[in-house]
Amino acid sequence: MSVANDPDRAWGVYFVNGSDHNNHKPFAHYVRAVRSGQCCRSFGHLIINNDGTITDKSTGLMWQIETTDKKTWKDALLYCSQLTLADFSDWRLPSREELRSIVDYSTYKSTTFEAFNDTMSDFYWSSTSVAFNPDLAWGVNFFYGNDFNYHKSYAYYVRAVRSGQCRLLGYLIIWSPGQADLLACGHNFSITWDTANISGNVKISLSTNGGKSFSSIENQTENDGEYDWTVPDVSSVNCVLKIEPVNEPNKGTSQGLFTISPPAILKGHVTDISTHATLSNVMISINGKTTQTNSDGYYEIEIASGSYTISFSKNNYLTKVLENFDLKSGDNIIDVEMTQAGSVAGMISDVWGNVIPDVTVTVLEKAVKTNNQGKFEMNELIPGNITITFSHSEYYSVTLDNIEIRSGQCTTLNYNLSKAGLLNMATLYLSDAEVNDDYEERILVNGAAPFTFSLAYGNLP
Repeated sequence: MSVANDPDRAWGVYFVNGSDHNNHKPFAHYVRAVRSGQCCRSFGHLIINNDGTITDKSTGLMWQIETTDKKTWKDALLYCSQLTLADFSDWRLPSREELRSIVDYSTYKSTTFEAFNDTMSDFYWSSTSVAFNPDLAWGVNFFYGNDFNYHKSYAYYVRAVRSGQCRLLGYLIIWSPGQADLLACGHNFSITWDTANISGNVKISLSTNGGKSFSSIENQTENDGEYDWTVPDVSSVNCVLKIEPVNEPNKGTSQGLFTISPPAILKGHVTDISTHATLSNVMISINGKTTQTNSDGYYEIEIASGSYTISFSKNNYLTKVLENFDLKSGDNIIDVEMTQAGSVAGMISDVWGNVIPDVTVTVLEKAVKTNNQGKFEMNELIPGNITITFSHSEYYSVTLDNIEIRSGQCTTLNYNLSKAGLLNMATLYLSDAEVNDDYEERILVNGAAPFTFSLAYGNLP
């Protein structure tokens, strides 16, 4: 993620103390890859409840919109715990990670989402103390978007949050649905929980108004940790599930917030971008659910409405990914064109024709090694011109540019590598007609670079 006001810098996390920081992009730092999820979030994940609160569907948190006066850290904790807002009294000071979740890193000077229009471009307290110094606490500066820590006696701004599940030893713990889950009306769903070895039955209830009131799902069911449930025909982003032991209701728990909405139906056709032929057996994946296109290239899948990453994959085709795609209740028609991938294959040998195993062949982030016959093959390449590198610990590396990859075709590329430490020398005999001051010939040295040699005159042997 680049810094909004300085594209030459990018954000990262310092894992010594967990703080975020930004640095110049040419600097070298460690990397950890990740996949799936949403690459960004739109304003649509924030639902204004018209009661002074906002529900973030992507985190399952309900936020106070208003910013309070500046307070010390201790007073901030007290304020949140005593707050009654929108008929809720279970407010708390957010953790550092929760506070980070409402930072909009694409903006500068007011780095939060537009819905939080009462946010000051200043520091806000979190409930997270600094591990190595309990007199300090973390927070987020909404001018730059970075986190920082200050002495708890300092006064800064406060915003309260609620929801989530309190986990206590000896109490029930709900595993599913999870916080921020998306459930579709009419779908079968398995409610699961940790029984805490409490004997007897449990009562299961649902709230669609954030926990203000509950309706019964099941008054008596065995405390065995699982219940098959048909999601009701309701629509709410403020759902809470509660499970209570019938004989010890004080050892119950609640989980929220999560969303229930009418299902979205995603459907369409998948075709080849070049031939326009329909493609069968294309795998469509969305939020853990999968389906395949039929012989006519048609697919259909039902899921809760929401924002998703959708992937289309097929052997010998480039995977197509639609990120942060909003699916509405009802029909969502998405016709997709896929590009047939290209490939490159060949054999690597030395200058005497001996095959070389274990040569690393690299194209962008892809890498393969030659087998015992010196052969390699690299698939699923984007059509166009590529740069390819051959490297081996005992040979000089070679990089070749502008190697053409064609859609649906395999480019053959054989190459000879030179042994490291050996100088390849050549003698070229020229006739009198070929000898002149402008003559020069380029010869590859050690597989690494060309040179221009000079002429020596004499009789042919």
